[in-house]
Amino acid sequence: MYAALLLAFLPFQETPDQVDLNIDGFRFTPGKQSVGTVYHYKKSNIDGSTPSHVDLYIASETRIESFKYHEGGSEATLVTAEMDWKTFSVGTFTTHKLQADGTRRKLGTLQAKGSRLHGKLNSSSFIVEVKSFPWHTYDFDLASLNVSLRYLTDPEGSVQVNMIDQVRGLFTDKGFVELFYLGDEKRAGVPCRHYNLDGPGLNDRGGELWVRKGEDPVIVDYEIDLPDESSMRSGKLLLVSTETLSKQSWTQHLAAALAPEIQAR
Repeated sequence: MYAALLLAFLPFQETPDQVDLNIDGFRFTPGKQSVGTVYHYKKSNIDGSTPSHVDLYIASETRIESFKYHEGGSEATLVTAEMDWKTFSVGTFTTHKLQADGTRRKLGTLQAKGSRLHGKLNSSSFIVEVKSFPWHTYDFDLASLNVSLRYLTDPEGSVQVNMIDQVRGLFTDKGFVELFYLGDEKRAGVPCRHYNLDGPGLNDRGGELWVRKGEDPVIVDYEIDLPDESSMRSGKLLLVSTETLSKQSWTQHLAAALAPEIQAR
């Protein structure tokens, strides 16, 4: 999934250097990230079929790591992203493919420079223009939006963000989606703020999103009609558990998830 995302940038073209910032709905406050926390998610179709694991690790106030793997699989994907809190968007991506034997292979990188996203895969370079910031990507399981939610200036209002994903094999700015507050309700037994999330950025096939209330407002669940992979029919991300890990323990978790029988020896 993430490899395809990095392969799909538009070819280089001249773009203006001016960045369109539409960040009035967000305000950065230092110290709000729960550094060292791992959010363990189950990813699937809305009906629960085709499940996989997505673990989101808050490595620092700007650095997040997303680890996707299947139960019993021998290969996984690790995406490391640095958030730019001036734009409330990803500043850099690095994507690796991990093997059960400990092998780690870099697939590509992405870096924001002004209004352009520069991608690199081996010796090939690519670029895409961002129409407006902040931007997020559904292909990244909305991870960058997830860690941005605690900076909403009005959690019981609405906000628009851009979505950048693949369109017919090309990575492009698809346009806005609106996150619109519907009310408070419990989801999976957790008090949440309930939102609608939809717009051209999700092909007008969005859905609902539930965000935990309190000091650690992260996504508890989302159900989106549009799938983010060709093998899926829809998208669901459900928070299963939360724990705190050191960087060393997180690294051990990555290895154990791919080769549990080896780690148990």
